[in-house]
Amino acid sequence: REFRFPDDLVWVLIAGILLLVLPLGAVAERAGTNLLAFMAALYALRGLAVLLVIAGVPGPLGMVLGGVLVLLLYPLIMAMTVLIGVTDTWLDIRARRAAVPPSS
Repeated sequence: REFRFPDDLVWVLIAGILLLVLPLGAVAERAGTNLLAFMAALYALRGLAVLLVIAGVPGPLGMVLGGVLVLLLYPLIMAMTVLIGVTDTWLDIRARRAAVPPSS
């Protein structure tokens, strides 16, 4: 739940996107793909950490259901966790969550 990495690594993600978009050749395209794959994995882990902070740690049944959902909806869940991870870079969702006082 406390998985973090420096927010400046978002520039590595942007560099990977630029290497893919700009017509710089096959080597640049391969490097961009590798950078995007690496950063997507990091941001997916960060997004999962944010989801664990928001929803709490699931019990055994929740773990089994979550595992089945990941197997069946892998592309959607991967995209969702990457987007949540990137969003956490700018919005710092976990710090905002901690700053909100619990309602009585």
